[in-house]
Amino acid sequence: MKSRLVRTLLAGLACLCAFLAPVRGESVLVLDWNILTYNNPGSPEYEALVRIVQALNPKVILFQEANNASGRAAFMATFSTQYPYSFLGAPYSENPRNQILSAYPITLNGQIFTADPWGGSFERPTIWADLDVLPARPGPELRVYSAHYKSGTDSRDNTLRLNQATDDANHITAFLTANPEGRVYYAGDLNCEVGSAPITTLLQAQTTLTRQVMLDPNNGSPMTRWPSGRTIDHAFYSATLAGKLLNPFIFHTNTFPPGTVPPPALANDSHTASDHLALLVTIDIYSLPADLNQDGDVDDLDYESFASCMTAPGVTATGGCVKADLDYDTDVDQADFGLLQRCFSGRNIPADPACAQ
Repeated sequence: MKSRLVRTLLAGLACLCAFLAPVRGESVLVLDWNILTYNNPGSPEYEALVRIVQALNPKVILFQEANNASGRAAFMATFSTQYPYSFLGAPYSENPRNQILSAYPITLNGQIFTADPWGGSFERPTIWADLDVLPARPGPELRVYSAHYKSGTDSRDNTLRLNQATDDANHITAFLTANPEGRVYYAGDLNCEVGSAPITTLLQAQTTLTRQVMLDPNNGSPMTRWPSGRTIDHAFYSATLAGKLLNPFIFHTNTFPPGTVPPPALANDSHTASDHLALLVTIDIYSLPADLNQDGDVDDLDYESFASCMTAPGVTATGGCVKADLDYDTDVDQADFGLLQRCFSGRNIPADPACAQ
């Protein structure tokens, strides 16, 4: 229970950090893209793909249709230092596949197989991975999904898309129910329009998902397939990422003004590499000590979360209380409370990232 004396003490500490500038943590640039195929090394399509990734330099890549073993191997060798962690989805053949490449350690990954109304499972599962963006803090900070729904317009195709969306929505709901502060970014080629049943399914209240609106910043277009007029690539984020997605946009080298395409990309590379366009967003992962609710300050709300976790020295913190172990010694005790006091800034006042040092 919150002590009036403690509240008064913490409020008095607020003025100590009032002059500080806003603090952000790790900025994670995520690229989502249906690349159609890696293509053979040395081909114009493959080289255009490489140039675009070099130009954008994302921290995390979500690919769809990551087939062509030779092109995939060459790409991963070229970017082995930049993306030392990766996860390639089934099938283990040269059919279209989903893939996740990451600059951050992947602590856990998996696949979501959907029942096929014609029997068995759909061969191309949605894949997911937990990323340890801030290794100094306990646990992974971001879960990403790479999805590719069935194309086509017959009854089986429609059923499969809805089944995929339902299974993925259930998976996300289960994750966030078990991890209320988990952050989810879900993206891919969903082969359906805004307002369709699969999209509506993903946006059910229990998933907490919101669809991220993506526009080509140079012409205001939301179209993500070249050259058709359908918007079929989508990105979603959980409520825990609200306000943390910065500068979302569609990358299209053909619409950049001459001379402004980021090197080494060339003006026609987007069209050469794929019939889809890349989606980009920067996800801001806070790294403020004692900011237990990840809202940029350390205030009475963080204290309330901390107080519910505080125990005696030597009692191992578990579940959601691991975040309250501010000195990383596995328990939540008076020493951690001392760090909370030092970091207290007050509501809507940015906290000092060095306060716990």
